[in-house]
Amino acid sequence: MGIIPTGLNDYFKRDSLQFAILWKLSLVLKHNFIAQLGEYLPYRFETIRKKALKEQLAEKEAIIQKMEIQLETIREMIRKQ
Repeated sequence: MGIIPTGLNDYFKRDSLQFAILWKLSLVLKHNFIAQLGEYLPYRFETIRKKALKEQLAEKEAIIQKMEIQLETIREMIRKQ
């Protein structure tokens, strides 16, 4: 970032940070300060990654449900033999 340690401490003492500085700090410190701030918002939000995972989970659950029905059908067939 090209900032001396005392300058970095000054950033954290301020009431406000510019978005670009917050972005750079997130990259340098490998911590998502932007997402952390988002946790304090009064409403929930969904990231693109989280949305994709939810869709993938729904697909897998549908497959499992279908396979459970097939398994029960096979069990019924075996019982009748």
